Amino acid sequence: MASDHTNAATQPLLQESRPLPHAIANDHANETTAVTTSRDENNTHPPTRTEGKTLRIAAAMLSFSVMGLLVSTVGLMLPQLEAHYHLNDAQVSAIFTVAPLGYILATLLTRTVHARLGRRGIATLGPTLQLLGALGAGAHPSHYGVFLALLGIGSLGVGLLDGAWCAWAGAMPGNANTVSGLLHGSFSVGAGLGPVLGGLLMEEGGWEWWAWYYALAGVTVLEAVVLAIAFRHDSAERYHAEQSHQSLQPSHHDNPDAENSLLADPAAAVTINNVPDDTTPLLKPPNSSSLSSSPSPARAITTHPVVWICAAFLLVEVGTESAVSGWVVLFLSRARHAPPQLAAAGSSAFWIGQTVGRLSLGAVTDRYGLRRAVAVYLAIVAASSAAFAALPYGLESDGTRQLPGISVALVALMGVFCGPLFPSAIVRLTCALPRALHVGAVTYVAMIGQVGGALLPVGIGLLIQSLGIGVFPVVVVGQVVIALGLWFLFSSGMGDGEDKV
Repeated sequence: MASDHTNAATQPLLQESRPLPHAIANDHANETTAVTTSRDENNTHPPTRTEGKTLRIAAAMLSFSVMGLLVSTVGLMLPQLEAHYHLNDAQVSAIFTVAPLGYILATLLTRTVHARLGRRGIATLGPTLQLLGALGAGAHPSHYGVFLALLGIGSLGVGLLDGAWCAWAGAMPGNANTVSGLLHGSFSVGAGLGPVLGGLLMEEGGWEWWAWYYALAGVTVLEAVVLAIAFRHDSAERYHAEQSHQSLQPSHHDNPDAENSLLADPAAAVTINNVPDDTTPLLKPPNSSSLSSSPSPARAITTHPVVWICAAFLLVEVGTESAVSGWVVLFLSRARHAPPQLAAAGSSAFWIGQTVGRLSLGAVTDRYGLRRAVAVYLAIVAASSAAFAALPYGLESDGTRQLPGISVALVALMGVFCGPLFPSAIVRLTCALPRALHVGAVTYVAMIGQVGGALLPVGIGLLIQSLGIGVFPVVVVGQVVIALGLWFLFSSGMGDGEDKV
């Protein structure tokens, strides 16, 4: 699902774990009074640091749940779309290209939105685009291309929100894996519920397939309200104030010792880099000429090899997730002869497994380190996918009735250990880059991941059309092995202890 490392003029307020020195140094009454007065003049009264951070995390978790509902709907709708629009497997796979296009546009727009509207602009624009996309899809236009274009509007909203919240969570020192796991676990909760709820409404409730999109539209309205409340203070002025503050502080990448001392002694913030705190114009935004003269964030991001390696890893990893969740329903129904409800449960099982993994394995990853833990996770996914592919040849003929259930269980196991992969990659990336590049870099690599989420499922669709549905699990095994190799390359520069964030 975003990006982290733009220049100082392009990074939104994603560092809630590091408060403004005026807000945390209670013994500096003069600074606190100045900040409060300036905020009062703007008629904004931000909550306390703890309350604000907690509310934002909860709102971001809800946002990720809505993203999960929207994304998982693709796999649920493949059979419906084939029947309604009279498509074959290769043609219907064009739906997998919609999400990356939305992420590409989000990459181009996120810097401008953050700079002009702040994070509350993202919190408003993202759900609005999701709502328009859901309503458009619910209208089920007669042409499949128009239907995909309308879905693309919603994908743009997903890309904006995904990038902002991923960057925020990935940059939190001390508990980045845990918070990232909570957000992506919330995504998996929504993705796990989507096929189950949508399938029940269509099978048991007699809903037409497009009516499910109207239900999704209602959920996006709730998301819009919650995000608007949680991020109501994050204006463009506060965004620019954060940039001014961060320009005077070393990042975790540049000076980890300063990061640790700041967390241990908030008052130390007033003398970091020997810059007195009372000289920092925290509430004065930079002028437009300084913004326009800043170096290109894209150029700064692409000079770091770790960004390209992370992008390659996420291209394969997200592509594997999309392939499994997107094609497993058709595979179970055709190759494993699963009844419709059990086939739909295959997609839900994968996402529910991801929920378990993302909510439970974040702390494990923090304990044993990214490099070792993710390598073990990928090895387990490879073994599970190999067993899933070989399953028809491992049972006697009288056990074929068990194939669908065993297949669903293996898909769920794959989901459990796929769960921590994306958030762990984001944490690894943010540890390797300067803080000012976090937003841009996370958005960029997430966009590349979504490209993989389109190319690999579309490629599988073409192979299925030519070679049959049985090729699906074999390709998945190959993708996981490639991801494991890329992870070894991605994490090779991490020294002992550096991968424990």
